[in-house]
This record gives sequence, C-alpha cells and structure tokens, in this order.
Amino acid sequence: MSGIIGTVGARSGIVGQTQSGSGLQSSFNVKLSANQDNIASGVTILFNTLQAPNIGGDFNTSTYTYTAPVTGMYTFLVNAYQENVDNVHNYSRAILQTSNRGYGGSIFDTRVWSGSCWLFGQNIGVLTEMEAGDIAFVYHNYSGGTSTTDYSSASFFSGYFTGITY
Repeated sequence: MSGIIGTVGARSGIVGQTQSGSGLQSSFNVKLSANQDNIASGVTILFNTLQAPNIGGDFNTSTYTYTAPVTGMYTFLVNAYQENVDNVHNYSRAILQTSNRGYGGSIFDTRVWSGSCWLFGQNIGVLTEMEAGDIAFVYHNYSGGTSTTDYSSASFFSGYFTGITY
C-alpha cells in the first residue's frame, strides 16, 4: 500500500488511497418521510429520513444537505419520482446542486401530454470533485404552469466519498 499517512481536517488516513484503503469514509442514503406536495420551482426536496447509516454524519436531515468532509471525488445518485406533473410546464425536473454547479435530470416538455402525468421518474448520477465544506442538495425546477407537482416518498438521494484527488 502506497501513500502518505496524514490528517485531512478532523479525519486521519492514508493520503492518496481510495475510500476503501484510506479510512476516510462518508456515505448516506436518504428518502422523503412523506410525499412533498405542490412543490414550487426552486424549492429544496425534503430528503429527511435515513435509509442507511449516515457514515461520517455528513448528511444533515434538518437542512437536507450533504457537506463534503474533505476535498476529493464524490459520487451522488438521485431517483426523483414526480407525481401529478402539470401538462402546461415547458419542463419539469430535479436538480442536484453542489457548491460549484448543478446537475439536471432529463428535461421533458410536459406540454406533449394530453393531461397531467401521474408518475414521472428521473435519475441523476454524477461523479464530481468537491472541496471540504462544499454542499450538495436536490431541488425542483420547472418553467411555466403551476405548482401541482408532488415528489413521491419513494424518491431517494444517496452519495459517498470516492477518493482524494490532487
């Protein structure tokens, strides 16, 4: 095993190793405790129920955000299930927002539907670099129409520290 033993923030490990070899571990998997109804554009999705251990304690269920404990690469996955999507939206989607950029789900023109859509699923998966203290959260985004979209409690948001970069 190569690397330099050191301390990064409040956590120690072997610098230059991946998560499995470094001792630096951070992961979470959260869902909504109930459907989030009639959500407006720009509103954070309330992922507040842990489905797996919050390893490292880096996901805050009160603010619905993940805070990167160290600088490095992170993997995030979002499965967002929208219900009652208005058919007059120009588009409706979930956005995974980090401190540095947003990652949008598929943009779908809902005006092609003959009525509101009962269930519309979106998946977002990214590998991104974050600095210690950067945050990640998910919010709803749409253009046109009204706030009729609900997010199903089957939606989830998960992530983990992948490794240190240089």
